[in-house]
Amino acid sequence: LTNQSAGTYCIRLINSLGEVLVVKNIAHNGVNNLQKIEVTGSPLPKGIYELEVIKPDGSKEAIKILK
Repeated sequence: LTNQSAGTYCIRLINSLGEVLVVKNIAHNGVNNLQKIEVTGSPLPKGIYELEVIKPDGSKEAIKILK
């Protein structure tokens, strides 16, 4: 979370079928930091994923991830 304001963020990892694989809420204090997102169970297959970040103000940012 680089250059982001303080607040609670919701992170969702979504596969190409629209299935939500991971949901994580992060209480961010406004200081730049890294967050590890772990997928439990079997390893993720190769493909395209979307990392959706829902910010404290309700706005969303989607980041495409190619594995």
